[in-house]
Amino acid sequence: MVPLLRPVVLVALLAIAACAESPDAAPGVAVLTAAPLQPPVMPTRRPTWKPATPREDVGAVPPPALLGQPATYVPEARPLAPGDLAATPPPPTVTPASTPAISPGATAPGLRLSLRLPKKLPHSDGPLILPVEAKLSNIGTREARLNAPTPCDVAVWQLQDARGEVLLAKDADICAQVVAESSLKPGETLITRDQIAIPGHLLGIGSYRLRYAFWGTVAEETVTVE
Repeated sequence: MVPLLRPVVLVALLAIAACAESPDAAPGVAVLTAAPLQPPVMPTRRPTWKPATPREDVGAVPPPALLGQPATYVPEARPLAPGDLAATPPPPTVTPASTPAISPGATAPGLRLSLRLPKKLPHSDGPLILPVEAKLSNIGTREARLNAPTPCDVAVWQLQDARGEVLLAKDADICAQVVAESSLKPGETLITRDQIAIPGHLLGIGSYRLRYAFWGTVAEETVTVE
């Protein structure tokens, strides 16, 4: 029994001693007071600045563009080679201004041209106006293909005296070298109208002949000046 009581007595004595050192503690509880923790003190170090060293290639770098403005790239100019120049297109070919000739036998088969105009004109020293209506009809059974060297040659006319000398003709025009084309089916008719201005002093009293060609078909009518 005696050896078993010794540990119990030692524990009791330790408890009594603890209570005696801390009178505010609850009975039977040991209170251990720890020292307050202090934050670690970090060593302070001031930064050191390295002096800037000038660079040789700083001047070669272009300055940055301003805010809100895009940078502008200027290409390097180089001399043009002869092959770089675009070839200039040639100007359109034009026919020289000349009075179109009218052949009496130019009428195509299957086509008929009729003229309507005043048969008489009064003699006057002032200008005379001769209205002309030309009507081209296809009286054949096949479609007729019509063409003229230029648009200015579709309708031409000449005014001749009794001897066949040309006194007046359609004014010469400058036309592009483009062939004029058309067609006329059987039973169809093409009509054109002209106002021919004739100087009065050019015509004396007598008979004259108007030769008119429309799409290559020719017709003639006599005009008398009284």
